Amino acid sequence: MHSNKSYVKSISRYAPNLNLLNDKNDTKIEVFSRILNHPLVSALLVKLEPKLANFSENIKLNLKDLLSEAKEGLSGDSAQQIRQTAMTFIENLDLSPLCLMSFVMMKRDLSSGQLWPLKFIDSLSIRPLGLLEGTFSSFGLYDECLDIENDQFLGLKMRGQYCLAKRSARFMEPVFESQEHNIKANISSTKLNPFGLDNNMLKLMKSVNYFKKAYFRFGLCIPSTCSPKEINRVINKLMTPKGQQIFEIEKECKIKNREIKRNAYQRTAQSILITLTLLVIMSTAVEFYYNYRRTSFGRKKVINKSLLIFSAISNTNLLFRKDPKRLNTIGTIIWLFVSLEFVGRSYVQPIFYSMIGLLRPNKSIAREYFTSKKFFWIRNSSYSMTLYILLSAIVLGYNITADKRKAKYSPLYYLKYIVNRYLSIFRRIIGPILLIYLIPLIGDGPIWHYYEPVHVAPCKNNLMSSLLLYSNYMPGFDQICNLPSATFSAIFQLSLLAPLILLLVKLKHYIGYSILALLVCFGCFFSLTRRLFTDFPIAPFEVTKMHSIEQISHSFIYYLGSAEQNLSTLIIGLLVGYLIRNRPDIIKVNSKHGLLFMWCAFLALPQIASYWSDTFKALKGIHNETNFLLWFLSGRVMWALGYGWIVFACSTNRGGIIQRILTNETIQPLSRLAFGIYLNHINVISIRLFAIKQTYFLTHSQIFESVIIDYAIAVLIAYIFYILIECPIYHLIKIICGQYVNDSNVGNTVYERTGNGESVRDHEHIVRENIEIKVFANKNSDNL
Repeated sequence: MHSNKSYVKSISRYAPNLNLLNDKNDTKIEVFSRILNHPLVSALLVKLEPKLANFSENIKLNLKDLLSEAKEGLSGDSAQQIRQTAMTFIENLDLSPLCLMSFVMMKRDLSSGQLWPLKFIDSLSIRPLGLLEGTFSSFGLYDECLDIENDQFLGLKMRGQYCLAKRSARFMEPVFESQEHNIKANISSTKLNPFGLDNNMLKLMKSVNYFKKAYFRFGLCIPSTCSPKEINRVINKLMTPKGQQIFEIEKECKIKNREIKRNAYQRTAQSILITLTLLVIMSTAVEFYYNYRRTSFGRKKVINKSLLIFSAISNTNLLFRKDPKRLNTIGTIIWLFVSLEFVGRSYVQPIFYSMIGLLRPNKSIAREYFTSKKFFWIRNSSYSMTLYILLSAIVLGYNITADKRKAKYSPLYYLKYIVNRYLSIFRRIIGPILLIYLIPLIGDGPIWHYYEPVHVAPCKNNLMSSLLLYSNYMPGFDQICNLPSATFSAIFQLSLLAPLILLLVKLKHYIGYSILALLVCFGCFFSLTRRLFTDFPIAPFEVTKMHSIEQISHSFIYYLGSAEQNLSTLIIGLLVGYLIRNRPDIIKVNSKHGLLFMWCAFLALPQIASYWSDTFKALKGIHNETNFLLWFLSGRVMWALGYGWIVFACSTNRGGIIQRILTNETIQPLSRLAFGIYLNHINVISIRLFAIKQTYFLTHSQIFESVIIDYAIAVLIAYIFYILIECPIYHLIKIICGQYVNDSNVGNTVYERTGNGESVRDHEHIVRENIEIKVFANKNSDNL
């Protein structure tokens, strides 16, 4: 039994004359009984009894006196006491004189019948609508707050200042087995989550979330004469006596017509784009002048003087010119998948942004993304990376083996090949990166300031990883400057192996084909080495085995974008490109039934891989590990074989109606802009999502309308960068390589090109002693 010494000691401090402890083993009840029976205590209770009996009556009388005093006006002593208390309270709030005076002025104007001070409250909205259905944001009336103005304050203009306040939502944090959490944290995260979210779903949502934590956010409207820091201090002091941090007001507050200050990155990007625009205008004017006067001029002379490489007229003609159809299939397939990924990204991007601004997300299609079967085509987006690498490899295989003469492979040749490949990719990724720096200058809204830390900060901190093309090995999504550029990093890294791998096809008696088949098998096994030997789980399917958010993010990037994951795809693509160029008749199937069987068999492979992957539920964990590993080994190969056959068949006149659709000339301009659309699609969608001013309910019809507008904007941006950067750099590469166009009529010149707008000669050998990059006139063109 616990000792009662401390209990008796505490009582003895107030009644030192009481001898309470007769026995050390007395219980607290016995001691308390002895206190009540003590003569001194009994006498005290007798004296208090009349007062206790009249206690309730006295309370009623005091309240009546207080009310009557309030009606007649406070007495001098009461007023003085209240005034001193108020002054002490205001001093403790530690407001600046200017901020304090603004509230005094608001009270004065409100007393005189003016309504403008009420707008600070009218624009406020603290409690989110649909809180129990996952709504985390309540923005209030953003424009009403910013429209508040008053010119009568000491010669200064007091305006409305819009700020976001946030409160951490700890129950949205997932629980990992490796972390030591108390029972309460486990219950709150897994069983008592008010939104009914599974712990594995929380892991996936957090891993792709650009924001480190989940918050409740609500808009506040405060005078521009007050700083967010002091208002934050006041609110927390009012809510807690000790001034604990209950809410946090973000420092990025908005005031109408505030001057925007550009940083060094923005000034540099602006200068580059303005310079390029001026060059395009001057170059276009020169060509327009010659065309207007109908003066013939030598294309070679004009290019040497660098007058027309920036011309919008020539480069637009290059975009719309009819090309030989042999490889147009590639451009069309890329455009179709880029468009499909554009739609999918419109569904999933709000999840990357912690569903800020979504109204009732638990009842909208945002949550269905993880579970609904109709969204399996979005969840299979990992295959889009496989497809882009496959088609790029086909172009490489086609180009490198274009010349039937023996190429003299040398270190100099290989070095120039690398430079050519790098510049070919660099000219595509530089434009979207410049745009990222400038986007914060063009938008507005309650959450617009989030674009800076989400998209601009990675470009400031990790720019070289994108420019040097190794961003696909960054450990987190928030460390990649322009996420689609990671795809091009993988393409560049794999293309470094292309000349070496294609040496094998020159071996006789199918020895080379056998070695390539073994390399495909090796590539499949190599993609699983980290999973088998270091127990690095595969996201998102093995999320139950993950130990941290960082590990999940790293797993996503590694298993989707690393070069070793796509080695088999590269080999298959190179082989298909080689066969199209040099062995188009290797498959000897003449009957329609045999050809139909091959089409059905190859087209079934991507479908089988897709539906196979959908059988693995990330939220429930992997129950059959062998089945899962078999799918992971063969899924990419099945997709590569399926779409490799489509390109091969349509390029060797075995495609029928599919070939006519995929080689249709009317969609070729869009297909040449496909990679530009892909590189800019996240920027365009992000502008729309961060520019919202009210919460919204995500629906299919809303996404459909947004996709149409966003897609049109993405096409326009891709075209602008095509004119400003891609084509001029393409022409500069030709000039540097000593290659000129001898025909003065641009429209009659045939550039051998892929469907995505890139010359099929871009990747050829660019030294005279090896395979030359060539542009053929019509009479000399090698029709593709």
